[in-house]
Amino acid sequence: MRSKIAISAQLGFLTLVTVFSVGIPLGLLAARFNGTWIDPFVIASLLFLTSVPVLVIIPPALWLFASQLDILPVGGWGGEGLDGIFDIWWIGGVVAVPIPDPHIYLPLFVLSIGGFAGVARLVRITALEVLSEDYVRTAHAKGLKETTVAFRHVLPNALLPVITVIGFALVGILEGAFFTETLLGIPGIGRFAFQAVQSRDYDVILAITVILSTAFVLANLVVEIAYTWIDPRVRLGEAINA
Repeated sequence: MRSKIAISAQLGFLTLVTVFSVGIPLGLLAARFNGTWIDPFVIASLLFLTSVPVLVIIPPALWLFASQLDILPVGGWGGEGLDGIFDIWWIGGVVAVPIPDPHIYLPLFVLSIGGFAGVARLVRITALEVLSEDYVRTAHAKGLKETTVAFRHVLPNALLPVITVIGFALVGILEGAFFTETLLGIPGIGRFAFQAVQSRDYDVILAITVILSTAFVLANLVVEIAYTWIDPRVRLGEAINA
């Protein structure tokens, strides 16, 4: 059980990092081109990627990357612990260089594609609202560079709603992990839960439910604390009691 939790935790953490690392810049870029001919294309693409379920993405992804291009393994996991994420290459027997294991790319792509599209949509909407605020117009009137306005005034305020959806993003990743781990043969807790449902092992199902519920509660607690750090106007006590 411990190794299965570790594998799913690694995959979930990397997926969260990928979702927000790609989604936030993409949302800001979409807001930047608002009102241009690119805008309808961006909106349609984000809506399409958000609406496609993981179960539909896996077969064409396997066909393209594993069968036609033959650049990624069909499924499985590289190993236990960090060996499931990185291959360690030694240079001269002295320097260790972590190289991402090929097995991580396909599940990471499948789990991230809908998530970063949803984050990008949210960031685009909030960024457009922030861009219409008076303090942003004042910053432009002062002659500040576009990058300075974006990172100092727009980004911090546009991130506030994004922080609140981290917990829900985690739930979506865990739901997608059930299909991803099962279809790609990843020995994580999602595949373990699927097998437990098939065999009607209620003790395992109950244990997994408690583990995932605890993870969701802890994730939301971290979100509340992070919210007070990003927005000092919100006190910790008020954020928790809200």
